Formats: sequence, C-alpha cells, structure tokens
Amino acid sequence: MRDALVARPHLATQFLVLVFAWQLRWFERGRTTARQLLVLLPVLTALWANLHGAFVVAFVLIGLHWIGTAVNWVRATADQRPAVRRRVTVLTALGVACFLASLVNPNGWNLPCKSSATCGARC
Repeated sequence: MRDALVARPHLATQFLVLVFAWQLRWFERGRTTARQLLVLLPVLTALWANLHGAFVVAFVLIGLHWIGTAVNWVRATADQRPAVRRRVTVLTALGVACFLASLVNPNGWNLPCKSSATCGARC
C-alpha cells in the first residue's frame, strides 16, 4: 500500500509531460490556438509545481520547442517569417506565464531551494 502512495506524484508528472508535449506539438501544427495554450499550460504548471518537483520539465519542453521554432524562423522564407515569428513570441510568453504560475505554491520563490534540499543539496 505504501508503495502505491509514493508512485502517485510520479504518475502525475508523466501525465503532465504527455499533456505538455501534446499541446506544444499541436500548437506547432496549428491544431490549437495561442490563447488555448496560454490558458491551459500555466494552470497546469501551477498544479504541477504543487504536485511534484519535476515541474521544471515543463520549461525544458517549452525551451526545446522555442529553440526549434527559432531555428525555423531563421530558415524561413520571407513569406513564412511573420507566422513563425508569432509562434516564437507565443512560446516566449508561454515560458514567462508558466514561470509566474510556478510561483503559486506555499514556498513561492523558495521552491527551487526547497526542492533541491530534498535531494540533499544546500541552498
């Protein structure tokens, strides 16, 4: 029974990684709007930050999509650049919104320190 209770935060993290990757991929393909992305993912980031310390994976996923989109922007033709630039801007705003949402927790700014302290690191 005790092992089942320990696994639940990890399951939430796996589920949220899936949702983040799925939503970011859909945004890349034009299947979800910027507004939907900017509403859903920050709310999930706040939830994730309160569930498990691996919420930083959200920023890794956003960052990887941002880098890929920025590379596409550099390689885009003149006709494609405005649309790709808009996606870069949306992903930048998403990163900022998710960061601010991650601060909605009992530890506030101290969450990274508290999370690393559980692993034995000193702040």
